[in-house]
Formats: sequence, C-alpha cells, structure tokens
Amino acid sequence: MRGSLWPPFKKPAACIGCPEENNRRRFVPGTGELDEAENFVLAEQPGENEDREGEPLVGNTGKQVERACGGWAKVFRTNVRKCIAKNKDPKAKAASIEHCVRAYLVPEIERVCGHRPPDSVVLTLIGGDATRSVVGVGINKYHGSTWTRAEAEAIRGSGGKDEDDPDDSGVDEDLHDPE
Repeated sequence: MRGSLWPPFKKPAACIGCPEENNRRRFVPGTGELDEAENFVLAEQPGENEDREGEPLVGNTGKQVERACGGWAKVFRTNVRKCIAKNKDPKAKAASIEHCVRAYLVPEIERVCGHRPPDSVVLTLIGGDATRSVVGVGINKYHGSTWTRAEAEAIRGSGGKDEDDPDDSGVDEDLHDPE
C-alpha cells in the first residue's frame, strides 16, 4: 500500500508545541510504500520544491536518489524535519528536530519497518541531521558507510563516540541551507 501517515500541507495536531510551530512553512509528510518498502530514505528537511509540492525528495537531490533507487516503487521517503523552518537558531533547530523525531519519524519508521524482518529494509540517510537522528552521531564519522539495521542500532547503542571526530559536537554547522 502506498501513502502517507498524514495529509500534506495540513498542520497536524502533533505540530502544536514544536518550537517552529509559528515560524514554519508548509507541513511535508513522508510518503511512499508503507507495507513492502525495500528502502526507507531519510533526508534532513524539505527544500523549496518539496514545500511547494507537498512531497519529500522531489527536487534535485530527490531526482538523484530516485535514479539510485531505480524509481520510487518500493521506497518510503521522508525528512527528519517536516517543514522548512525559518528560524536559524541552533537551539530551536535541535528542539524542532527532537520534536519531529518523536512526533513523526518514529511513527513512520515503526509503520514502514516495524512489522518487517530485521535487515529487510535498507535505510538510506541523506545529511548530518538524518544520520544523527538515527545513528546518534554526525555524518563525518560514517560518511560512505553502509550498515544493516542491526548494525546501525549497535552503533547508536554504543553512542558511536570517537574522540578524534570533530563532528561529535552535536551541532552540524555546515548543513546545506535550502533558502
């Protein structure tokens, strides 16, 4: 079954209490294959194209990922943050990410992957916020790596800390800003 857990553009009740609640643009939920996804693609936040169309990964990055996946047929695609936040304050951004992970990302992962055997869905992470939200550390530490779901959970459980990794700060200073 293809679809989304929430309708696009309409502000869900779960947005209430988010630090970006009154400082955001449109709500862009995840969409795609809910029951038989072979790939769960997680990016950072919607860009201008996604904000306009109400679907994640429809811009340039999305086109590249779509080609790499061989199309969207067996893919669920989503973002850590469900809106383009206008606030550039790092503390508000971190609180907004935490809110979106709890309110939206965890239910999406549970719905798409929770009923499946371990390692049956490939998790594709695009960007530092996506990597940090799932693995618990920034992208620089594991850039270019591929893991099974069990391996990613083991890395997250260990905290994935490396004293030599400057990206373990918890703040991703060099994130691409879509605006």
